[in-house]
Amino acid sequence: DNFREAWNWACAERDYELLESANEALYIFCLLQGRLDDGKALFERARQNLAPAPGEKPHPVWLSSGIRFYSMADSGDEISDRLNLALQAAEERDDKFEAAYCLYNLATLAHFVDQDPARAIDFYQDCAAIYRQLDETYYLAHVLSNLGEAHQLIGQNDLTVQYIQEAYQLQRQIGDRMGESETLRAMSM
Repeated sequence: DNFREAWNWACAERDYELLESANEALYIFCLLQGRLDDGKALFERARQNLAPAPGEKPHPVWLSSGIRFYSMADSGDEISDRLNLALQAAEERDDKFEAAYCLYNLATLAHFVDQDPARAIDFYQDCAAIYRQLDETYYLAHVLSNLGEAHQLIGQNDLTVQYIQEAYQLQRQIGDRMGESETLRAMSM
């Protein structure tokens, strides 16, 4: 409840610095604690309170809050448009972490929604390159696991094994047990 109140206060005050610093932590907390509905409500509040005026350039926090918890009722095109807009803004301000996040989500849309593994591979590879540059092991491992699965869909089994094994080793190294189990599942396919 304290965090909800602080988030709502920051939205009302348009405290972009506070919201930006809490953005990823709130997303991960809600995701890992199974509180997706709570997270969606908080991020939607940010989208409503921080909406740009007509003709005004959207603030990066507004863009970011629109891609963390999007509704599955949104069309794939609408989600893709939001992600591309957020990616462009992240690249303009050299926010590599946010750019990688956008690329990962564009990849998963191509992979799982559009069933276009070749396009997904391009996004995953760009995303992985950024996470390697940032030395961000947790997210890199998830990208590599999905990259291996996408290669499997187009029959590139050598690359499948290479990426899945690398993902598994990274997950073991950082103690990501949930990630390990997902990667082991992917290895068994």
